[in-house]
Amino acid sequence: ADAARLVVEAADVTEPARLEELILRIGPHRPGIPLRTANGTKRTSPVEAVDPAHWAAHLRQPPRPDDTVSTTPDDPGRIVLDMAAGRLPDGEQALLRALGELWLSGARIDWAALHEGRRPQRVALPTYPFEGHRYLVEEDEPTPGLGAPAVVSEATTATGIGTVDRIAALFAEFLQLPDVEPDESFFDLGGDSLIATRFVMRAREIFPVELVPRTLFEAPTAAGLAALIDARMTAEGAR
Repeated sequence: ADAARLVVEAADVTEPARLEELILRIGPHRPGIPLRTANGTKRTSPVEAVDPAHWAAHLRQPPRPDDTVSTTPDDPGRIVLDMAAGRLPDGEQALLRALGELWLSGARIDWAALHEGRRPQRVALPTYPFEGHRYLVEEDEPTPGLGAPAVVSEATTATGIGTVDRIAALFAEFLQLPDVEPDESFFDLGGDSLIATRFVMRAREIFPVELVPRTLFEAPTAAGLAALIDARMTAEGAR
């Protein structure tokens, strides 16, 4: 109420002495928290805080928002609340939003004092919107610019290329590498369970043996997997 009265009086009073007398009658006190005036570049001192002439001069000058916005507070870690005349929010909802911003900034809020005399109610928040999506396993196309990895197909199978070379070429294709050595691990080169599943699906089209993703975990190198496939093909042919 005193602050509102001073602002009104400052607009009507033209004599500085009268304004100082009014401020003196109100009796300014030292602030309990650091205070910075809109036209100042540093924190208001305890002496200035109780000096009627200081406040009279401040009230007669138009506020300069840039001073408060651009000035870095001389108390690191403090939250600056702008209370300049004409910039206070109107209405309870706006004040509550300002209070919420203070709380988000780390200020300690006396919630009991805020809700004194009334009973707050809990508000149900909306639930998380679960959205269903289908994720189909599809074969990757070789990425341009990563070399020219060998592509294995049914036609390649009939050329007499050994099983190790075929598996190494498949590794290179699915891992998008220029080439793969026979003793390099599929998983050490960047493979994962999803790529392994696609790899096995492709390998089953080329090699007439039963393969499952677990097979690749048991024999993760081209040499090891080729030996396993050759052994199974030999066993199938002997039957």
